[in-house]
Amino acid sequence: RKMINGDPVNELLMTSSEVRESIRDICQLLTVVGASNDQILEAIDREDFSDFEDALQDECAKAVDADYIVTGNIKDFRYSGIPAVTPDMLLQIIGQKYSEEVEKMGKDNRP
Repeated sequence: RKMINGDPVNELLMTSSEVRESIRDICQLLTVVGASNDQILEAIDREDFSDFEDALQDECAKAVDADYIVTGNIKDFRYSGIPAVTPDMLLQIIGQKYSEEVEKMGKDNRP
């Protein structure tokens, strides 16, 4: 085990190519957006966010009418116009929606 900032960290369990493939898979499921000049200017003026990058993420998410902002720190998005969820929360949401779709498909195929 390695120590980072006093915390034990496991060795990387994936190779570089496996990490890249996983990122590719994620990008096929989720939308990754860039920031326009107007969105950057809007984010600069967002005084309800203490962190510029969080404000910019919110502006970008609004621009594409995102369902969620996925973050490890949802408390920084309490003033966001888009709900912020952790990666674990997103997986739960996806699992719930998948279960509902499977259940609906089963009901639709009943005689």
